[in-house]
Amino acid sequence: MKKTLLYTLASISLLATSCQEKHEIEYTSLGSEFFISDSGITSLDTQTTISIMNEQKNLSSVELFNADLSLGDIALTDGAGSMDLTLAQLGVADIEDEVTLTGKGVIDGKPFERTHTVTVGDATSYSLTGDLVEFKADNDTLFVEVSTAYTDITSVVFKGSQNDEPLEVVTFDDETLEGTSFEGYVVIPNTLEYKDSLNGEISVTSSVRTEVKEFVLHVGGKAFDYSGAGSVSSEVEKGDSYLYVFQPLDEEGEDDGDLIKAGMISYANVSGNFAGITSTDVSFLKVGEDDEVANLSELVMFISAGTPSNTVDQVAVGERYAYTFMLDSKEHYGVITITEALTEAVGDPSYGFSYTNVSTDK
Repeated sequence: MKKTLLYTLASISLLATSCQEKHEIEYTSLGSEFFISDSGITSLDTQTTISIMNEQKNLSSVELFNADLSLGDIALTDGAGSMDLTLAQLGVADIEDEVTLTGKGVIDGKPFERTHTVTVGDATSYSLTGDLVEFKADNDTLFVEVSTAYTDITSVVFKGSQNDEPLEVVTFDDETLEGTSFEGYVVIPNTLEYKDSLNGEISVTSSVRTEVKEFVLHVGGKAFDYSGAGSVSSEVEKGDSYLYVFQPLDEEGEDDGDLIKAGMISYANVSGNFAGITSTDVSFLKVGEDDEVANLSELVMFISAGTPSNTVDQVAVGERYAYTFMLDSKEHYGVITITEALTEAVGDPSYGFSYTNVSTDK
């Protein structure tokens, strides 16, 4: 009985192996291939060109479909052919609309198909040039750059406002548009200050339609450009720290800039009991929990509204101090945070601190 069972299992195993070998998947080449592409289309366009490429040059035509709707045959000559399709035929209109087209070909009586997705692009772009974060008094004009990648622009109009006060409407003339593409600048008088806003509306018209773009720029403060750490101690060899600042090089510089040793901060023992900080160069002002000192504009307003001092009688871990000092005729601002007590000496501790710095220089 055992032998019979063993023979039976062996036979089943051989049969299964034989069946697996006979039913391996085989891939058959159709002997032909084609690819679909488009010339690009934007919301301002009237049409796009759909092209077929048949490298084997053995197809006479490919029928193009939008879903179940036949758009017609594309005749191929020497393996290539094309068809122009309008936005209406594609069934798209707005930016980022898309449609998937299907091409159907036949080789040796065998039908096969390929697909291609057409996406409506954005022909118009704008950007604001200059310092977009903080507007200085000497930066008395702003520039809005408008450009299009389309070839049939009939009108470009800019409307804007600063803090809800309307700006002069700018309409670009035919000579500027040139009939092929467009790139121009809108010059705006700059009266913006921190937290003000600039609103803009750009209307670009082609023979098909008008595309309107709107933007709002909220003026922020110049961000910190360097952060570091230091410590102060009553021990002579550990006593003083310097605030380093990042100073960019001119355009001719070979690298991005360098770190400059700036204001010196020393340990201060006031009244013999408390550890403080002092400096001949740097002025400090304690920052409260609700005070806003996240950028240059806020720091300038905060320090201007208070009474900074060169000496802080007593510091504690977790406290923050806004500071300011001059370097090479440029005013620097920053925030020092007392991060840790480095020694346990009663009445004579040393402290570690971190800081962030920003210069009024652009």
